Amino acid sequence: MNLTSVDPPEVIRFVKKNYPDVELIKPRMSIYEMAKKKGCLPTRLVRWCCEEFKEMSGAGKVTLIGIRKSESTNRKKRNEIETGDRKFSGTFDQWSEHQEKMVTCVGGKDKILVSPILYWTEKDVWDYLKRMHIPYCELYDKGYKRIGCIMCPMSNYKQNVREMKNFPHVGKNWRKTIEWLIENKWKDKPLLQDPDMALKWWISKKSFKEFYADEVMQQKLEFKD
Repeated sequence: MNLTSVDPPEVIRFVKKNYPDVELIKPRMSIYEMAKKKGCLPTRLVRWCCEEFKEMSGAGKVTLIGIRKSESTNRKKRNEIETGDRKFSGTFDQWSEHQEKMVTCVGGKDKILVSPILYWTEKDVWDYLKRMHIPYCELYDKGYKRIGCIMCPMSNYKQNVREMKNFPHVGKNWRKTIEWLIENKWKDKPLLQDPDMALKWWISKKSFKEFYADEVMQQKLEFKD
């Protein structure tokens, strides 16, 4: 399990208790330090967090993943067996010779991905868990539909506001990161000089033009009236 430094503590406790054999891999630097290094926050369009903290794992291995087609439009296009960016040919014979070179041929990152529940519905998943008496993370009972990083760039605005309330340390750390970026990286971005405004924009999931029109310009119009 690749940790990102913004993992819900409930998830980590659940894994340690129920799956003690799972290796928890700590990141070489926190996601906040990585944001400083890159000079930007992770967003829906520039989602460097997945690349840096998740996708580098499993090179040269068969990796089982729990994605399902019903989860998103992009996942509807996925295949049960994939190799990096290529569709699986239908046989594993290609890996019998020069296996290491073949599996890791794309910058050392290629891997075989197997999605055993790709065609399952959400109901299928819960029926199976209950029938087999398999424990699950308590966050699902608190209304969470999907569990990932706290304040994930792919989460919606409502979810991020909720997580800032439930995990205040993460919101505070992101604000500190934004303060550092303003001081060291964003000096040429006059519209991003207010940490609170920048944080509000980031969790809004709007483009900056949309956010600026909705928040700043609207406030100016109201003040003028």
